[in-house]
Amino acid sequence: MQPFGGELGTWFRTGGFSGLPFPELARTEARESTQYMIDTAAYAVEHKSGGMFNDMFLRWMDFGG
Repeated sequence: MQPFGGELGTWFRTGGFSGLPFPELARTEARESTQYMIDTAAYAVEHKSGGMFNDMFLRWMDFGG
């Protein structure tokens, strides 16, 4: 995935929420100090659809600026 609108201008939107994936998942010194024993896959997020009990209640996504 590429930050088409810049790291602070590229949004991930779906039914139920939206977020800025590049700043939210970026490596920081604070995160690395608490996640030193975790694989680099820890800097990822999995979103699952599942009705009204999950954040992503629709199977619809928009990624861009």
